[in-house]
Amino acid sequence: MPFSHRFFCLHFVPLLFLAIALAGCGAPQKVEPLAKPLAPAPPPDYSVGDEFVYSIGGGSMEDIHRVVSVGEKNVIFQSSRVFGTITQPKAFSNPINYTGGTFAPFYEVTLTTDLAGLFPLEVGKSVSGVGSGRFNTGTVSVAYGCDVVRQERIVVRAGAFDSFVVDCRMQPERGPVARTVYWYAPEVGHFAAASRPGGHFHELARYTRAPR
Repeated sequence: MPFSHRFFCLHFVPLLFLAIALAGCGAPQKVEPLAKPLAPAPPPDYSVGDEFVYSIGGGSMEDIHRVVSVGEKNVIFQSSRVFGTITQPKAFSNPINYTGGTFAPFYEVTLTTDLAGLFPLEVGKSVSGVGSGRFNTGTVSVAYGCDVVRQERIVVRAGAFDSFVVDCRMQPERGPVARTVYWYAPEVGHFAAASRPGGHFHELARYTRAPR
């Protein structure tokens, strides 16, 4: 069944300002080959109080993502600086769903895609679908997909993490494709880095997990 959540659609004007501000500010992410292949990864296990701190723009800004609610299908983060409230599918840490932040106008979308289809996470898995959304007073149709393309070790401020590289794209009916690549680290249970064309975006600086 389709699911509904709020997200900050990357092809709209607010993100363009953010992209301009960050482009060229961050050092390229360092990646290395794995010592041994990763086993298929289970879905992430979030708990209220989990906290992931990201460096943005090569260290010029930090943004804290704190889990404030975990539901049956979605998990909600509160962003300390930039993105306001982040609602994402519980199955995959794909933080492109925003409302109320500095760069985040309200956006609500309904997608046919169930991102749980990526799990257990392994190279070759993919999900795709279509949807419709509302941005302020306008509406837009989108096609959406994520592909697990490879495994590699990524070095970020928080350390080095063996990761699955997940390539996600959103294509509006009018406008350019919004593409984000995530390094999902099973050790962290969340993404260790995310990048978009034009430069480094988020890299994990530190994290804590609430007691289970």
